[in-house]
Amino acid sequence: MRVQATMLSQLLQHLPWPVLDRAVASYKMDKGHRVPDARSHLVALMAGQLIEAHGLRDIEAALAVHGPALKRRRIEPACRSTLSDANRARPAAAFETLIPALLARLSPTRARKAHDELRLVDSTLIQPGHGAEHWAHFQNGKVAAKVHVVFDPKVRLPVFYELTSGNTSPMPFVCRSPRPSSPIC
Repeated sequence: MRVQATMLSQLLQHLPWPVLDRAVASYKMDKGHRVPDARSHLVALMAGQLIEAHGLRDIEAALAVHGPALKRRRIEPACRSTLSDANRARPAAAFETLIPALLARLSPTRARKAHDELRLVDSTLIQPGHGAEHWAHFQNGKVAAKVHVVFDPKVRLPVFYELTSGNTSPMPFVCRSPRPSSPIC
């Protein structure tokens, strides 16, 4: 019986792991951090985007399902609190070194198009003031809002932002932001 690779597994096959490993060593990203290491942290972030996770618990659950397959790639699934610590403390510098390495694998035409369309997306939870209870729903009856910002690194400016309830995925905002047509939307 033939085994079908998951989408996450297929994505991981294309990552330039030696580039990441050199950058992690150069920036000393794993020094002083507990688990997850930078490799596992990157995979957790990617999995969160793939499943449109609403929180770290969703990512924790998704990684637990893929645990045995991930361990073969030296990736350790992490718990919610550890991912939270890593997101807060670990700089993104080594992860950013993957972008040129991935673009270098494309044909010149596709690389130019991908570079022109590159956008950075951030969705940050904030605590809204009183009166937001009717629209800023989050989890377990708590109130939170999320600010979605799409940043264009070429012009070094945000090109789109929106304020929503705290349980909204950032993907619809990426697709609605002003830019050339995107293959991910």
